[in-house]
Amino acid sequence: MEETPQTPGEAPQPPSGPPQPPAGQPVPAGAGPEGPVRTPLSSDMGTSTDAMGLDKYRQVIGKTYGPTKRQQVRVFAIFFACVAVALVGGKLLADQLDKPPASNPAVAPWSAPDAPQRAVTIPTEPEVANRP
Repeated sequence: MEETPQTPGEAPQPPSGPPQPPAGQPVPAGAGPEGPVRTPLSSDMGTSTDAMGLDKYRQVIGKTYGPTKRQQVRVFAIFFACVAVALVGGKLLADQLDKPPASNPAVAPWSAPDAPQRAVTIPTEPEVANRP
């Protein structure tokens, strides 16, 4: 460190610039040859007001940090009511769309009154097992 020469009767002057670590010792993290690195936030960290000038430690509106039990129950009730309405509406819609037609005319060729019919025999269990 350099010291400025003093004249008799003059007070000693502090060294210019930031203090330097002794030779051979590492420079602390965040410090450079100009001294400690300052961030823009470090100037207002000691204040109790925020950037808008309001108190940082002001009271929370409603005196609670989350929804109350009453609000939670209300949200769940609304959700379940919407689900119930959707289910009932879906059921009514499905019932309405699943009705058979008003008339179902017999137009197939085998449904005519004079269509030839043949007898169908249904085999019993032993006959099914003996088939080749």
